[in-house]
Amino acid sequence: MFIDETTVKIKAGAGGNGMVSYIKSRHKAFKGPDGGTGGKGGDVYVVTKSTINSLSRFRYSKHKYAENGEAGKKRADGRKAPDLILEVPTGTCILNLQGEIIADLHTDGMKILLAKGGIGGKGNRALITKNNTYPQYCEKGQPGQEFEVRFELKMCADVGIIGFPNVGKSTFIAKVSNAKPKIADYPFTTLVPNLGMVPINDLDSILMADIPGIIEGAHTGQGLGHQFLRHIERTGFLLHMIDLFPYDGRDAFENFVKVNDELQKYSEKLANKMQIIALNKADMPDAQESHLEFESKLREAGFKEEIHLISALTGEGTKELVYRIAELLKEFPPQQEVFQVEYQAPKDKPLKIRMDMDMGWFISGTDIERVVAMTNFEQEQSVQRLQAIMTSMGIVEYLREHGAEDGDPLFVGDICFDFIDDSFESMFAQYGDEDDTDRLEDE
Repeated sequence: MFIDETTVKIKAGAGGNGMVSYIKSRHKAFKGPDGGTGGKGGDVYVVTKSTINSLSRFRYSKHKYAENGEAGKKRADGRKAPDLILEVPTGTCILNLQGEIIADLHTDGMKILLAKGGIGGKGNRALITKNNTYPQYCEKGQPGQEFEVRFELKMCADVGIIGFPNVGKSTFIAKVSNAKPKIADYPFTTLVPNLGMVPINDLDSILMADIPGIIEGAHTGQGLGHQFLRHIERTGFLLHMIDLFPYDGRDAFENFVKVNDELQKYSEKLANKMQIIALNKADMPDAQESHLEFESKLREAGFKEEIHLISALTGEGTKELVYRIAELLKEFPPQQEVFQVEYQAPKDKPLKIRMDMDMGWFISGTDIERVVAMTNFEQEQSVQRLQAIMTSMGIVEYLREHGAEDGDPLFVGDICFDFIDDSFESMFAQYGDEDDTDRLEDE
């Protein structure tokens, strides 16, 4: 099944927890700490692959989680988790839930790091400092990055074929290419974009995209047009197919104007793309008369598009049209760079503290959230180390100055704990040093 847009929840693996352990010997009960550090969580990468033409693999699997790192062991560190590789079609755009493009994977083989796995928590062997040679605590693994993204496929065709439903687009592409679209005499026969490779000579060919019919109101999501208009945003120019004798009896020129009006409302860039017009049904009686009438209305309205009279059914005029398209492609090649956006990892959040009268204190920031997430609250020394780091970051002093009292709730990320106004400086001297604090801030 063809799927060209989907929302996926991405989660990188968490780092493995560190371990508290001690070397035992025959002569001493404990010789020293030997708890290992946890392994790093798996990253999430997105890679484009030209052999994939749909996002259907995400239809029933919208949660993509990388594995967690292995926990630390006695005398050994945990193993790093394997990375998760998500394969998508070439031309896939990655957007956040606000609709902003954060990456445009416009080339085959592109690979980006979408979510970073968490670092492994240090075991007590790695937490030995000059002020604490016998640590009785370890770190928890850092959580991996987690968020929802939207994948949207924008096809990389050379030419996009547009027009109202049932004007002969599928018949034309079947006639000139190796595509075999479903064809019938009723609207919305085409439910997905059809791609056809049109040979020009022994070496060259053109990739055409037959876009499902646009109707009035397509820019607001009516019909099928809005769902697939993105697929012609990369094309160099558009082939506008017009039925000289519409099945509903409407005027051919009015249909041309209405399709262009929908393009304008959907995207100004799309509306400004160069177009050529293919008037279909040259095999019908009075085709030449209808052709001249259409061209007269077109010029009177100020349009300058070139016109080709063809019959998608019999093939009349299609060979000449294909050669003309090949010539125009040299002047109007596919615009692969239109949506090019290089992925940038989320920036670190600065430290922020705010007070909610009903709930308590909310502390946010990349560094403090990472430290709190890796703190094992069941270990006294681990909690004391957190208190020392909060003191060194100026958080405790800020809370004191702004009226925080013992027992006030502190919210950091998903964790809540109580504020205790105590002198943490002595604890910092005993259980941490500058090197340890710097490591947490740098990671």
